[in-house]
Amino acid sequence: DGLPPGSYVLTRDDRNAGSGLVTADKMPLCLVVVGGRRTDLPIGMTRGASLGGRIAVYDFEGGTLQGVTNGPDPGAGAKPQLVERAPLAGATVQIRGEGDVFEQVTDAQGRFLFEGLRPGRYLLRAHDDDLPENHVFEQDAYEFDLAPAGKEDVTIRLVPVSRPIRIIDMGEVRIRKK
Repeated sequence: DGLPPGSYVLTRDDRNAGSGLVTADKMPLCLVVVGGRRTDLPIGMTRGASLGGRIAVYDFEGGTLQGVTNGPDPGAGAKPQLVERAPLAGATVQIRGEGDVFEQVTDAQGRFLFEGLRPGRYLLRAHDDDLPENHVFEQDAYEFDLAPAGKEDVTIRLVPVSRPIRIIDMGEVRIRKK
């Protein structure tokens, strides 16, 4: 009561909203108060969602980054198995959704967690700065449709770049001593 006519920006104090609740609409909200009239602005509340996971580095079983094949067809051999080597600490993870952008850095176990997200569609990406040598993200981006109180978990895998070595010809090299 008693606000002079004009434009106002309404924000929300998270301390009083209730545990796990988020606004259904993006805040802050803009409103115009007209003199002599009551202005009602309903604010919908919903349960916040969370999106978490980890980034892990994988290598070929046995630790090699190269496969040796005979002949011109590198696809003829069996595909080497991938095994998890270590978490990726200190990596930046970013989510985008409905005009919001949030970033976090992975902890020592490669984990990250975004909490209190408004339900909706989000795109998750990890930045490719300072990756281990000869490794790439298995997938560039991940899309999620988060429901109220929804919890999603993802493992982002860093996989080695396969570098096959092809033996084209067999022979013997002799070194003559002078």
